[in-house]
Amino acid sequence: MFDDARLGSGLAPSVVVPPSSRARPVPLSQVDDLLNVSRASSGKIALSRDSADLRDIDERAVAAFREAGRIARHELEVSGKSAVVYGDPTRLEQIVWNLVASSAGPGKGEFTVRFPVLTGSPSDAPRPADALPPRPRRILVVEDNPDAREALALLLESWGHHVEQAGDGLTGLEVARARPPDVALVDVGLPGIDGYTLAQELRATPACAAVRLIALTGYSRSSDRERGHEAGFDAYLVKPVDPDQLRQALSHD
Repeated sequence: MFDDARLGSGLAPSVVVPPSSRARPVPLSQVDDLLNVSRASSGKIALSRDSADLRDIDERAVAAFREAGRIARHELEVSGKSAVVYGDPTRLEQIVWNLVASSAGPGKGEFTVRFPVLTGSPSDAPRPADALPPRPRRILVVEDNPDAREALALLLESWGHHVEQAGDGLTGLEVARARPPDVALVDVGLPGIDGYTLAQELRATPACAAVRLIALTGYSRSSDRERGHEAGFDAYLVKPVDPDQLRQALSHD
């Protein structure tokens, strides 16, 4: 078994960040942006479509402007009745943000955006089967990039999961052994011990033998996937992580 003692290793211990102690609030739109920034330039943004009330979206956008102190010297209000459409609420809110922020002032920068209104009950809107969130799980995210780790944790929590974090392989191993998760999302390029070694150690730990291991990597070479399979990973996701692929990987029982 791997000797996970830190004494004399020269490695500074990482801090495990429980969900309750992290800074809040962070808008989920920022979570999506952090995950999608690389896909935006290649036209691969994923849309999470659902029924959405445009008035609610407008009010959330205005509230966000107020919280950010962007309209301290301006008067901004929402008028009009509710109008339910079928689309991605986050992207719709971003449209409002971008248009209002680009307005030059009263009577200037006038714009009109038209959306087809959803007829009937909002529950009648089509909803893809894979849009439903997977059942709540205990998930360990092992990632040395703090921004990417936090963004991924926030996304998972927004889906109803309980998330713990670790910033290196040794800490991830300690957390998993102490509190075996249902799923571990592991960056393969970790400091201390890499993700492949971490996967092997978890597979050799009886209490963690059944943990679903998902590798996170910036490479998609067949040799990397084969190495991940040999180390004990059940699934292999290429960064930046596509939320739809992540959802699918988590839904596997």
